[in-house]
Amino acid sequence: MTAADLPQPMPRFGPQFNDRPILATGEVKYHGEPLAIVAAETKEVAAEAARLVRVEFEELPAIFTVAGALDPAAALVQDPALRPDDPLARSNVLREHLISWGTSTPRWRTSSSRTRTPSRWSPTSPSNRTDSWPLPTAAALRCGAQSSIQNWLQKILARLLGLPLSKVRVLAPDPGGAFGGKQHTKYEPIVAFAALRAGAPGAAHS
Repeated sequence: MTAADLPQPMPRFGPQFNDRPILATGEVKYHGEPLAIVAAETKEVAAEAARLVRVEFEELPAIFTVAGALDPAAALVQDPALRPDDPLARSNVLREHLISWGTSTPRWRTSSSRTRTPSRWSPTSPSNRTDSWPLPTAAALRCGAQSSIQNWLQKILARLLGLPLSKVRVLAPDPGGAFGGKQHTKYEPIVAFAALRAGAPGAAHS
């Protein structure tokens, strides 16, 4: 399945802003963004099918720093059409907050969720980037997912599939260590669409 096999306009989701397409459409925003999905009854058949996928691409301008993202001439990470009625839609700033205390008036800017850059303070102070790396990989099971917030995943899947909550079941086995890395939806939506397309048993209960 590719983006052409999914509903149009492309359903999108995200932890704070619905800017992540189920499959990349038109262009990818980050290394590793899903372009296609293969489904099979065995791991060996799935691996063989994945090797048959061919992708033609061209490199586009990229943004690697906060300063580059905030440059008025920078390429936009997200299509402004995804942010209707947002005065910041034609910039790479997702939200802007003014925070002040004492005699200083620092400005806090949070860049778009797809720039993958840290927040910037003025005056600035260096800090390390951190990410959670639990040992188990992100996986979707036959009728469940390694999610630490099952009701959130249920709501997202129901909205994307156009189903009432009562028609979506999320079964979560013991997720193991998460450290915050298993609270957000990852591959569950595309697995649900693939199950529906294949007519797999229990597909309506992803």
